[in-house]
Amino acid sequence: MGGIAFSSNLQGNKISGLTAMNNPQVATGWNSGFLVFTGNGGSLDITNTTFINNGIESRNAVSSALILIDTKNTDVNFDNIVFTNNKKANQSGGMISVYAQNGAITMNNITMNENEASKQ
Repeated sequence: MGGIAFSSNLQGNKISGLTAMNNPQVATGWNSGFLVFTGNGGSLDITNTTFINNGIESRNAVSSALILIDTKNTDVNFDNIVFTNNKKANQSGGMISVYAQNGAITMNNITMNENEASKQ
């Protein structure tokens, strides 16, 4: 993983103004990504974030994503997230992948421009 990974059970976690650009291989293993958050309880807000020209080139990076959220009892809010010209060759997972149990996921103003998924 070549980005940000953290785990928190606290309320009020925030990431704002992040720009991830020109990272050709952000994930190589299973369940990895550029931004990875795990939590049990608490909350996370991701706002005003941009991903441009990033990639997951390994087909074996199963369930990996540019943003990977794996939580329980945690509320996650996305607002103003832009994905432009990103490429994924892996078998599963999205630009944003969320695995949540007993938490609210809210997404507003998500923009996807010229991204490329796995060609199998």
